[in-house]
Amino acid sequence: MPRSRDALVWLALAAGFAGLAFTLGGQAGALLSRPGRNAVDLVPIWCHARALVAGEWDCGPEVMRVVFGRAPIGPDLGQSGAYYYPPTTALLFLVSTTGTFEQAARGFRALSVLSLLGAGFAIAFTAPPRSRLLGVAGGVAVAAAFFALRISRGSLLAGQTGPLMVGISAAALWAAGRQRDRLSGTLAAVGLALKLSPVLLLPALFRRRAWVLVFGVVVFGLSVVVMSLTGHDSPTRWFLGALAFTDRPMHAAWAGQEPPWVLVLWRWRLWGLGVPTAFLVLWSAVRPAGRDHEVATAFVLMAFGGAVMAGSQQTHEALVLLPALGWVLVWPVQEGPRWRSLAVSLLLAAYMVKLGVGSSFSPPNSLAWLPIAALTWCGCVARWAWSRRRAVSGGPQASAYAPTSAPILAPTSTQIAASS
Repeated sequence: MPRSRDALVWLALAAGFAGLAFTLGGQAGALLSRPGRNAVDLVPIWCHARALVAGEWDCGPEVMRVVFGRAPIGPDLGQSGAYYYPPTTALLFLVSTTGTFEQAARGFRALSVLSLLGAGFAIAFTAPPRSRLLGVAGGVAVAAAFFALRISRGSLLAGQTGPLMVGISAAALWAAGRQRDRLSGTLAAVGLALKLSPVLLLPALFRRRAWVLVFGVVVFGLSVVVMSLTGHDSPTRWFLGALAFTDRPMHAAWAGQEPPWVLVLWRWRLWGLGVPTAFLVLWSAVRPAGRDHEVATAFVLMAFGGAVMAGSQQTHEALVLLPALGWVLVWPVQEGPRWRSLAVSLLLAAYMVKLGVGSSFSPPNSLAWLPIAALTWCGCVARWAWSRRRAVSGGPQASAYAPTSAPILAPTSTQIAASS
C-alpha cells in the first residue's frame, strides 16, 4: 500500500507539472507571436539608445511612422516617456539599435518572458525548500501565476521594463540568500539602472559591505558614462522631472467605483504601512538576527513599494509587488510553519481569484491591487517575524545555505587519555 500511495503522489505531481508546463508554453508562445508594433513603451528606450549612438535625437514623426506604420500618438512620443526610465536604461539597450524596431521589440519581449520564468524559480529557492521537487513545483507555480496576471501580459506586450525588474530583483534576493553579495549587488545595480524600484533592497542589505560597495560602484560607473554621452545635467534634469511626473492625484473615476474602505486605504497607505515597515527595518538594523532575516526584511520593503505604487494611475506599476507576492505564495513549499504558512498563502490566492475576471486572475484597475498589496505585506511581515523567531531561538544565524560554523575535529591524544 505505501508504494502504491507514493506512486499516486508522483503521478499527481507529474500531471500537475505537465498542466502547468503546457499553460506556460501556451501563454509564452502567444505573447512572443504578437507583433512588435504593440511595444509602445519601448519607443523611448529605443529612441534614447539611438540618440546615444547618433549623437542627436532622430526619432521625429517620420521615424514614428516607420515604426508604427501610422502617425504617432503625439508629436514627441519618444520624449514624452522620458521620465519613466532612468537615463542609464538607454545605455543598457544600445545593442537594440543594431536592427529594426520590430526586431528589438521581439528580442526584448523574449528576454522579458525568460525574466519572469527565472523569477519564479529564484523566489522558490531563495530559502531552502522542503525538497528539491517541491522547490521546482513552487517555481513553476509562481511563474504560472505571474504569466496569468493581466499586468504581466500587458507589460510584455507594451515593451515595459517591469518584467525585467521582477526577474532582476528576484535574482538579487536569491544571491543575497546564498551569501553571494557581489553578485547580488551587481544585479540590484543593473535593476536600478532600468527602474528605480530595486533601491528598496538597500535599507535591508546595507550591512553587507561587499553588496553596498559593488552596488555603488556599478551605479556610479553607469551614471558617469551617461553624463559623458548626454551632458552633465542629464541625470539631474531627469530626477527633477521624475519627481514632478510621479506626483499624480487619484484617478477621478475611482471615487465612484471603489469601496470606501479601499479609498481610505489608498489615502493612508504611506502611514498605515510605511510606519510599521520603517520600524521593522530599524529593528533589523539595531538587533540583527542573521542573513535570512535580512532577506525577509528586503521582501517586506518590496511589498511596501508595491503597495505605494498600486494606487498610481498606471496599472503596470503594481509589478513592483510581484517578488514579494511570489515569496508569500511559495512559503508552504519552503521551511516554515506548515499550516500557518499554508493558510496565509491560500488567503492571498483566494482573494486574487475573487478579484479575477475570467481566466486572467487580475483586478480590473490599479487601485484594486492595493488590497492584494496589503495582504502581501501582511504575509511578508508574518514570514519576517517567523524568521526572526527561528534565528533568536537558536536557528541558523547566517544563512540556511551557509556551511556549519566550525568543523568537526577528531579528539586529541590528551583528550583521549583524560577521558580514560
